[in-house]
Amino acid sequence: GRNLFGGGKYRIELELEKVTDGLIEKLKKLDKVVNINKVDNQLQVICDKDIRQDISRLIAAEDILMTRMDMKQDALEEIYLKYFKEE
Repeated sequence: GRNLFGGGKYRIELELEKVTDGLIEKLKKLDKVVNINKVDNQLQVICDKDIRQDISRLIAAEDILMTRMDMKQDALEEIYLKYFKEE
């Protein structure tokens, strides 16, 4: 099926003290990253796998403070999982 997040099953939302071009380039090179959207000091990392640990390490290595991280799964997959878990 078609994924709502443009090819990735997961959308990891980050809020950082600052976003550098270098950080975005390094995030894009992580395995399983499909796309990255930036708005001010917030990033949306669209990926095929839960890579929050890799992202956290990379941000820490860049000496950037992360103030928030949330993960959302593809909405259709969430509905599917919820429906079948309740049976």
